[in-house]
Amino acid sequence: MIHGETVLVGPPAFMRRKAVRLPAKLPSRTAVCLAVDGERAAMFGIKYTAADTVELALRTMRRNGLLLTLATRDGLISPKLLRARFGADFGAERLELSDRLALSDPEREAEGPSGLLYREGLLPFVSLAAGSRRLCQTVRVGNLISIFSSIAGALLGFYLTFTGSYAVLTPILLLTYLLLWAAPMLPLVWTVDNI
Repeated sequence: MIHGETVLVGPPAFMRRKAVRLPAKLPSRTAVCLAVDGERAAMFGIKYTAADTVELALRTMRRNGLLLTLATRDGLISPKLLRARFGADFGAERLELSDRLALSDPEREAEGPSGLLYREGLLPFVSLAAGSRRLCQTVRVGNLISIFSSIAGALLGFYLTFTGSYAVLTPILLLTYLLLWAAPMLPLVWTVDNI
């Protein structure tokens, strides 16, 4: 309510739900309408211009298996807009309006971590998420190799001691054994920072 008049602003679908009559042909697919007391007062054609890094970020998300959930308050940003702008919707899912409003409610108690995007855009956020996932996978592989090499080293040391082959258990050969088990981790570590 503004000065006793009901003012509605939103996309055409919202206006039709509120029984505001609209022309059959709209100026653009991304039109925003303004209605005062149920009568259409204005229509604005909105043109979305994405930053240069958005398409790279969306492709990086898909390549790394990250899911995109659109939780914007802007009703026009949808998988359909992504498909029209970038040629693919990148598996984006759109939350219902009530869920989107609940996410931005300052009174809500967060069940899990949330990410907010500011001016820097989507690419730094995607780089962080993809890099942290890759780092966790590398650490898991490194731990498995370390456990396996420890078990294999203990069994090999027991066998060599049991058979009396003390000449093989020199410090240089033990160091060589350890370095050979560390060698498979070097390529994994070098690939962690690649998007």
